[in-house]
Amino acid sequence: MRRSLLPATRSATRSATRSAARLALLAACLPAPSVAAGWEAARFEPPAKTETATSGEGKMSGEGKQITCTTYRDLMVRESDTDTPDPEDASLVPLVNGAAPACAAAPGPGARILATAGQRFLGRTGGFLVFEQASTNGTVPFAVLDAGTGRTLIRDTTAEAGIDTFAVADGTLRLGFLRGVQGACSIPKHGAGCWARIARDGPLPPAVAALPAPVKACAGSYRAGKAPKDTPSIVSFPVRLTGTAPPTVEAGGPVRCAPTP
Repeated sequence: MRRSLLPATRSATRSATRSAARLALLAACLPAPSVAAGWEAARFEPPAKTETATSGEGKMSGEGKQITCTTYRDLMVRESDTDTPDPEDASLVPLVNGAAPACAAAPGPGARILATAGQRFLGRTGGFLVFEQASTNGTVPFAVLDAGTGRTLIRDTTAEAGIDTFAVADGTLRLGFLRGVQGACSIPKHGAGCWARIARDGPLPPAVAALPAPVKACAGSYRAGKAPKDTPSIVSFPVRLTGTAPPTVEAGGPVRCAPTP
């Protein structure tokens, strides 16, 4: 015979139920995690399947590599060492009659090795694949590849969370972002001399290099971050890329500034 709950037990149960309901409501109100920080504007196509597996190709004897496979209707992107900050070159695996190989299996003879060492796969839009540096410090290198050939079309560097446009219209890529350039000197400490060095080493687009040194922007961000005055500066500015062969580049101000983390 089932016993009835004691009053204290019933009270605890009702309290736990209310707490669970509140947590569920809170979870429903929280935003879903983005594909990757900074790429919220990208409308990546949902893959048919994403899975992880362990292969026997470990760097050390007896260790397996974590493999991540992202499968679409016509291709699979196979990544290796995805549980480390330094993934290996990914592989582009064309699908035969839509059938994907086992994720743990080594890429077959039809696979293309991609020049993406150190990068993680973010997503696909039309005929383009996007990868981003897995481990960064202030600026974030990324690459856009041809989904058919695996050829790298664009390599650039964005400031963190700097992507604001990523779209494909009639096969033409349109990409807008804050390009991040890591300086080897401090603008708050060296002023226009450091700006000239960043323009030379960057290199900065001519329209941006001709702008005055962002001394005030740097001073404000350094104060806000309580960064030492001699911390090297990262500058960023809006860029618009259209097409890929090569892309048309539009760049200008305003120039932002931040201390290297």
